[in-house]
Amino acid sequence: MFQEQQHFPAWIKLLTIGIVVLATVVVLIGGVAAPTNKRAEMWFALAVMVTVDLLLLAIFHNVTFEKVVTTNGIYFRWSPWQQKFRLIGKEEIRTFEGRNTAPLHFGIGWFPGYGWTHNASMAQGIQLYLEDERKFFLGTANKDQFGAAIQNLTSSNPKPNSGDF
Repeated sequence: MFQEQQHFPAWIKLLTIGIVVLATVVVLIGGVAAPTNKRAEMWFALAVMVTVDLLLLAIFHNVTFEKVVTTNGIYFRWSPWQQKFRLIGKEEIRTFEGRNTAPLHFGIGWFPGYGWTHNASMAQGIQLYLEDERKFFLGTANKDQFGAAIQNLTSSNPKPNSGDF
């Protein structure tokens, strides 16, 4: 009924790259300015830091927030971190509403008034209120289509056998 993949905004990626470059330059200057007997340690630290930073940047660049709405529920995951989709079943959803994202809140986390948030953009999303009083906020670039799919989900009967993603 609905499927979406989202990536983090370009400005966040550029900010992250800028922070990594700045930290690398600071360590490099520290290595050059360090006493001769400490330079070997600084160069080793720089080599480790650059390797780890490049690995983290590559992974961060490839992170995707995926959402799929079927007649059984809402499946979501953060690829490549999560191999299997997580499910919020149709019967778990009490109500939902369209809502703006929490201010400058990206990724996964808990935010007051939103509950658990999963967000990869500055756009809007859907606030889910579950039967067990928990809240979930799922960010989306297509709030109207995502909301319509959830409306269709909550007003339809689930398929007898749902396959795992």
